[in-house]
Amino acid sequence: GPVLGGVIEQFWNDVIWGDVDVMYGNVVSGSQSEGFNVMTFDHALCVYRIYIYSMHEDEEGSRWGKLETMNIEKMPTSCTITLPKEKEGDGAKRFAISYGGELKDLELDHADNNIYFNPGDKIPVGLDKKRLVAKCISAPPADGLLHISLTTSKAEARQRVSIARNFQAGHAYDIVLRFSDHGLINADVSVEDWIEHDHDVNQDVVVNMYYDLSRYGTA
Repeated sequence: GPVLGGVIEQFWNDVIWGDVDVMYGNVVSGSQSEGFNVMTFDHALCVYRIYIYSMHEDEEGSRWGKLETMNIEKMPTSCTITLPKEKEGDGAKRFAISYGGELKDLELDHADNNIYFNPGDKIPVGLDKKRLVAKCISAPPADGLLHISLTTSKAEARQRVSIARNFQAGHAYDIVLRFSDHGLINADVSVEDWIEHDHDVNQDVVVNMYYDLSRYGTA
């Protein structure tokens, strides 16, 4: 029992799963002597969800028009994982993640760089009508500041907003951009735990199940 439990824990904790998105496993018979912990993933990236709304009290979008493009600027392009050489004092293994490479702009209106991007029509008025325009997964910002730039149909130049926040891997950030009638854009940020799936995923799977009823004498 303890040997089996140790093998299972080693299999879960010491394997780098790479780009695995969905993992299926057979049901494992458990008892007090064959216990194991629930497997958890350490995420190396952040989820960014960006919302917009206008503070105009008059005609919708009268100053800004509609959103056209949006970038997250100066983002790392590589991720390095340093594997542990030995266990620490508490018996747990630790690994380190660092980000580097050439800093590039993440163009959210490009299909390869986003999970979702829809600038929609005119910028909605009021916080209660804020609209999700972009969702992406990327590294934490290199300098601790998240730099967002965007263009609208009526603004004369590209607009930029820098957000100071302790952005950390493994979290989801809701960023709400407020467009004022004075030509300014401000940001509010809230943080949540990483949500694995925000919608149901249906998948057909064939699994062979075998039961040794003679061990228990009952079904």
